[in-house]
Amino acid sequence: MTLLRIDKDVEAFEQRQMIMALETALGVPATQSAHTIEGIFVSEKPVSPKKALLLAIGSVGGLFIGICWVFVSDSWRRARASRERG
Repeated sequence: MTLLRIDKDVEAFEQRQMIMALETALGVPATQSAHTIEGIFVSEKPVSPKKALLLAIGSVGGLFIGICWVFVSDSWRRARASRERG
């Protein structure tokens, strides 16, 4: 009988804890209201990507990567050839 009562008390305690946790989760958060620090700035003209600059950077980057690839593949080929020779 005593074990059954202890089990029921433990179960009731766990259910009370669950109810408190759920009430806390559903409650209003304890935060402060937000204020703006500075005024909002809105540009007069629309903002758009600079297509010419992006194209130039992409072309220069692609050329640079291609040149680097030539040097890396050449050094890889030479290292492989020197390993095969001994």
